Amino acid sequence: CDVLDEDETDSSYYLHFVEHTSFWLFPDDVLISIEIVGQNTVRIELHSESRLGLGDLGVNPERLERIHDQLDA
Repeated sequence: CDVLDEDETDSSYYLHFVEHTSFWLFPDDVLISIEIVGQNTVRIELHSESRLGLGDLGVNPERLERIHDQLDA
């Protein structure tokens, strides 16, 4: 993957990278935002979007599930 932007503060982390599909190598944007919003609360936002075409054949939801599983481990 190619990291386009990364930012970190005491209470937040942001990452924007491009990951390419395995067969056609289409570029997909992936964004991860993690923010401490309370004493025991963290907000995690995940976004994955195809740059090309109208559909993704389920690649983006699968990618988000894989990232979620890694964060949950």
